[in-house]
Amino acid sequence: MNNKKIRKTGVFFLFALMLFATVLLHAAPKEWTFMIYMAGDNNLENVAMRNINQLEKVGSTNAVNFVVQADRSGSYSSNVQGGWTGARRYYIHKDSDFEKISSPVLQDLGNTNMADPKVLVDFVAWAKQNYPAKRYALIIWNHGTGWKAIPQNRTVGSSVQNSNNRFISDPLAATLKKSVQEVDVNSISGLSHRQNNYSYGNSGMQIDVAQNIAYDDTSGTSMDLPSLQGALSEIHKILGQKLDIVGFDACLMQMAEVGHLASPHALYQVAAPDLEPERGWPYDVIAAKIASSPEIGSGAVAAFICDAFAKSYSNGSQGNTAVALSALNLSRAGQFNAALNAFASTAAKNISDIEKYEKARESSLKYSYTDYLDLCHFLTLLLKSDVAKDTQAAARNLLVATCGTKEQPGYVMKLAVNSPKFQESRGLSIFFPTRQGFRTHGEAYRSLSFARQTAWYSFLNEISSPRVSYLQIADVVAKDANNDGKFAPGETFTISLLIRNTGQQKAASAEALIESSSPYVMPKQAKANFTSLPLPGKQSLLQAFKLKIADNAPVNTEIPFKLTLSSQGMPASTLELGLTVQKGFEASGNMLLVLTDASTKSANVLKQMLQKNGAVPDVWDRMEDGEIRSEVLARYLNGWVLVSVQDSATEEGLTNSEIAVLDNFLGKGGRLLLNGQDMAFALRDHPFFPKRVKAKFVQDDVNVRVVTGVNFMGGQNITIFGGNGANNQKWPDEIDPMSGAKVLFKYNESARLMDDEIEIEHRVLKLGSASRGVVSKGAAAVSVTSGYKLMFFAFNIEAISTDVHRDGLMKEIVAFMKPNVAGELSNYAACVAEKIEPNMLDSYEDLLLEKTMMIENLEARILRQVKYDLQHKPGFDIELKQTIDDFSASASRDHVSGLVRKIRAILR
Repeated sequence: MNNKKIRKTGVFFLFALMLFATVLLHAAPKEWTFMIYMAGDNNLENVAMRNINQLEKVGSTNAVNFVVQADRSGSYSSNVQGGWTGARRYYIHKDSDFEKISSPVLQDLGNTNMADPKVLVDFVAWAKQNYPAKRYALIIWNHGTGWKAIPQNRTVGSSVQNSNNRFISDPLAATLKKSVQEVDVNSISGLSHRQNNYSYGNSGMQIDVAQNIAYDDTSGTSMDLPSLQGALSEIHKILGQKLDIVGFDACLMQMAEVGHLASPHALYQVAAPDLEPERGWPYDVIAAKIASSPEIGSGAVAAFICDAFAKSYSNGSQGNTAVALSALNLSRAGQFNAALNAFASTAAKNISDIEKYEKARESSLKYSYTDYLDLCHFLTLLLKSDVAKDTQAAARNLLVATCGTKEQPGYVMKLAVNSPKFQESRGLSIFFPTRQGFRTHGEAYRSLSFARQTAWYSFLNEISSPRVSYLQIADVVAKDANNDGKFAPGETFTISLLIRNTGQQKAASAEALIESSSPYVMPKQAKANFTSLPLPGKQSLLQAFKLKIADNAPVNTEIPFKLTLSSQGMPASTLELGLTVQKGFEASGNMLLVLTDASTKSANVLKQMLQKNGAVPDVWDRMEDGEIRSEVLARYLNGWVLVSVQDSATEEGLTNSEIAVLDNFLGKGGRLLLNGQDMAFALRDHPFFPKRVKAKFVQDDVNVRVVTGVNFMGGQNITIFGGNGANNQKWPDEIDPMSGAKVLFKYNESARLMDDEIEIEHRVLKLGSASRGVVSKGAAAVSVTSGYKLMFFAFNIEAISTDVHRDGLMKEIVAFMKPNVAGELSNYAACVAEKIEPNMLDSYEDLLLEKTMMIENLEARILRQVKYDLQHKPGFDIELKQTIDDFSASASRDHVSGLVRKIRAILR
């Protein structure tokens, strides 16, 4: 037979067979096609490979298709499956190798932007054409942030993420505990990297904003909810039917806002209201169920996914983590929306109950963001309050429409949880922000179809700025009589109210009521009337009450108070708080030691150093006693104060108000020692540093652990780590003196210690300053004598390694700080002679006034010291006469002549 004829016949037969198979395939669709859209071009790519292997444990069958489009960058798991990059399409086959993907690559798409909604639509169109079925499920696999936009970190290989879940997080997470104020998402640090970070809008055009799902690191893009809505609409047309299931294997996507956009295009929505662990869904278990029961209904599959997910994280195949997954019956979206609209409209009409709405919101279960709350838990709490009857009825109807009853199913048709953490969860979250949150996100939220087509946005807007006058107690300021911040037995105190008008109308008058059930406060009830009240959008601090703590009040007793602010036609504002009775602060000596935490080893070392040198300190513990207060420091103007910031943690550093207190203390001629390894770093941009310390910051962590005295301590070399010191010295700062400052210690570059990281935990070794090109004077400590006296140590003095050196240093410090007439006259002369130089914060007039007051304070202090020493020191009159004679003959005589005359008068 002719070979050409045989070849032609074979080709024709093969073509006919393929055509028959194609016709047969389209003629007989399978029961299910599961489409998993794995946007893994981010830090989840390794998990994507794992999930594909899970699917391969089951594989496609005669009744079920499993198809995957997986994208990856190769930046996070280059060793997995050969380190390929870009996007691929797979038809999942069963295999027994759980480490290798054996399914055929049907298409290699190359570098593909999975955030583009057109790419998602194209994937579904391809799956429909090649793997038709009676029912379709689309799973969008990625990070998720609900409706809200979260910026991506554009640093290569470092998406902003939590390594243990599918949530795009940031330092924002640290603020979630603050229920009264929402942080503007645009302020979080990821934004600083957001160059060319785009999301696709409905038009397919690129928009400069970060968004909600399908984060694609390579392209730096993501998909927003309107884009997703448009894609689902196109998918609906392509399939010719609704998706049976739309699933989000991502965090925070089970929101009313997301369900609203999906409801016209899908029957069920499966998603997590809270965070999902990074391993995501248990695809092997899900695939096995569908493969074994391909005729299972869509609702049953959605419910099974929820149960399988929760079970897999209960010491199951995925681990042991608290999770929640729910399914929405989107066919009930109409009933849900109607009930939501009725509630939102009724609640907005009854805005006089606004405080009850807000209290229910504050107490509701939150999902990672303080403004993503469980809708049903909010309604349950609201129904326990005495809101208007029609609001109660509307809330009850919405609760039933959302969560259902035993007899009547609701919008949430299934919820699976595995931990008491979610005992109040009902599986659906909704955006319910504070006023600040609404101001931050309101405009973006209004762009959602949910906000435009339901009454919820109007309800939020009304709460944010109610049409009535709404005076709120925004804060309470209690002030004790001697202003040491401690409310002691027998002490009177005042309470002022920060009143904020968050409404749109002015209030003519208001009444404040304070009540207490405690027998230790008088009176137990009092009223205050206000007629001068803040205008809409403004706030005022108004003194309201004067009370007294009973003489017999036990220390550490808490006195409870309830405050109510009311006005005619206005919702009442209430606030409950407690005040703890404390022992008053008593200044027993002339030396105050201010510590970050008095219970630490470093605190004990400092106390010992002082006591050994005759300086028995009073102690102010900032952790227990609160911030440093001017009234407390004022008690030590005749003595001196040592402020030690023992730890380098930012939250333990000095606050701006404390720096202002120290500035005020020095401005009155105080004597102060500042001590801390990161204090110079913390103060580097604050005007206090050049103004009072008279120094400039050079660098953080000089990486030297030996300092040498400069005309101080006999020029000794002192080690500031190891030995029996506090051993808290990891990152000593380097500073440079300015005019008016005297160097006490320099870092000894030649004697720098090359400690390993075991000796100094968390320390990263680096070359010395000179080797790194740092040009400076290498100062470690300076002193200033300019009306006030100051010592500044850029390391922790308690870290000095030996008793001998610590005691020697403290002896020098005490001598510098200890008041004596000769030293005070020199200080007085320096203050008078110093030129006034305006700075960023202080005008010439302010500085002149401060200098005048400082001179007056110094003069009064010197005269008091003279009188005291004349009475208590035999022979002091002779010593004093010699001192003032010497000054009268010195170059400083003109600066001290007036004061000398007053001293001579005392001598006479």
